[in-house]
Amino acid sequence: MIALRAFLKYLIRQKIETLPPERIELAKVNERQIDFISAEELMRLLAAPDGSDVGSLRDRAILELLFSTGLRVSELCSLTRDLDIRADHFSIRGKGGKVRVVFLSDTARMALKTYLDKRKDMEGALFVKVGGENGFQKSAKTEKSEVADAAEEADGKKHKKTTEDKSENISKKTKARTTRDDGTDISALTRRSVERIVKHYAIKAGISKKVTPHVIRHSFATDLLSNGADLRSVQALLGHASISTTQIYTHVTDKHLGDIHKKFHGKGRK
Repeated sequence: MIALRAFLKYLIRQKIETLPPERIELAKVNERQIDFISAEELMRLLAAPDGSDVGSLRDRAILELLFSTGLRVSELCSLTRDLDIRADHFSIRGKGGKVRVVFLSDTARMALKTYLDKRKDMEGALFVKVGGENGFQKSAKTEKSEVADAAEEADGKKHKKTTEDKSENISKKTKARTTRDDGTDISALTRRSVERIVKHYAIKAGISKKVTPHVIRHSFATDLLSNGADLRSVQALLGHASISTTQIYTHVTDKHLGDIHKKFHGKGRK
C-alpha cells in the first residue's frame, strides 16, 4: 500500500490525473510484542547447566555470555577462541558491519575461563561441537547434524538446491575448508545448535514459554531498563541503528517512570 501511494504521488507530480494518494488507507500495524523471561526464570535458566563436563561448561558459558552482552546469536557464533576475556569488554561487528562494544560480567568471564581451561582441541572457534575423543572430536552423528545446520543456514545464499545436496557438498569440502559460506569457522556451533542448547536448558529449568537466544537478548535489555538504564544507552549496547527499534521496550520504561512518579511526585505537599 505504501508503494501504491508513492506511485500515485509520482503520477500527480507528472500531472497525470489519478486517484488521490490519501484515499489509499494503510493497514494498521499492531504494536510489536516482545518475549522475555522474568528475573526468577532467568536465574533458573543460567543455573541449569551443571558444569559436570566440557559440554555443560560450554553451555553455561553460552548462556552467561548471551545475558551479559545481549549478543545476537549470529554474533555469538562468529566469536573466536582468541577472545581476550581478561578485559571486561570486547568489540563485535554486528548488523550492517557496525562495530559496537559489549561488556562481560564477572560471572560470564569466569564461565568462559572455566570452559576454555577444559578444552583440549585446537579449533579456532570459541564455541564448538562437543563429543568423542578429547571432548571435541566430532562423532559421525554430530558431524552430520552440523553439516545439515550449515546447509540450512546457507539456504538462499547459493542457487537453490535440496538440503541433501547442500549437505553432501559441504561434507566434501569440510576437510579442505576452515570457514563456511557465511564466514564462520567450520568448527563453530551453528545458530540452530545454539538455539537447541537454549531450548534444552529452558525445559530443564522448568520454563514453560518458548526461550530462544533472542529472548535472552530481550531479557538483557529489559533488565538494564528495569534497573534505571536510559534508552539511548541500551540502543548502543544492543547495536540498534535506530532508537525506534529500541522503543519496543517502552513497556519497561513506562513502568520505570511510573515507579519514579510514585516515589518522588508530590512529596512537598502537606
